[in-house]
Amino acid sequence: YTSDTLFVSYQFKGGFWIADTLHVDRTIVPGDSLLYVSDSTMDLSSVGSYQFAVNVNFKEDLILDNNQLDQTVEVFSSPELSLGADQVVNARSLSLDAGSGFVSYLWQDGSADQHYLAQLETQSMDSLYTVLATDVHGCQASDTVKISFDLWDVGVSSIASPRTACLLTDREELRLYVTNFGTNPIVNEQVNIGYSVDGGNVVTTQYTLSQ
Repeated sequence: YTSDTLFVSYQFKGGFWIADTLHVDRTIVPGDSLLYVSDSTMDLSSVGSYQFAVNVNFKEDLILDNNQLDQTVEVFSSPELSLGADQVVNARSLSLDAGSGFVSYLWQDGSADQHYLAQLETQSMDSLYTVLATDVHGCQASDTVKISFDLWDVGVSSIASPRTACLLTDREELRLYVTNFGTNPIVNEQVNIGYSVDGGNVVTTQYTLSQ
């Protein structure tokens, strides 16, 4: 049908019926639909259930059973999510918790668990961690937190000598690599180094870390 008029009426929250018209400006073939948009607006800004009833009438209509549609629209509250305040951490890692009550999680690197382990070794340049969580209603919440690592950590990375060999002398020196595993530069600082051979007494000495 073209150049015809459909009579549309709708009811919101059990109030008065509002009558309107929809002009058919093109051919509607069987199975096709025409979009109606109301001139007035409705306030659905509060959390709750809203009842709608919609009715359409056409003068040639022979079957009236499908002319009215009743529908309930649910407006859910926005979920709350917090990763906490930005932190400076004196450790190599920190576990972040996006909180329970969600059906899915998506972190900045694609991880999909409730908890995320922020680690010094894999930290991005901006030090930011972001999660997007979705609840059972499909409502989403997100948060971003900055985690900075401030760590003093010195350790032994390897022993250069003595090493396993076919022949060693009776005057072998101990050579080892002392590595700064932390986040702060170390210059002209003394560290205590202790070692023992074959489970004997521990020998302690001091070594100055310099450039």
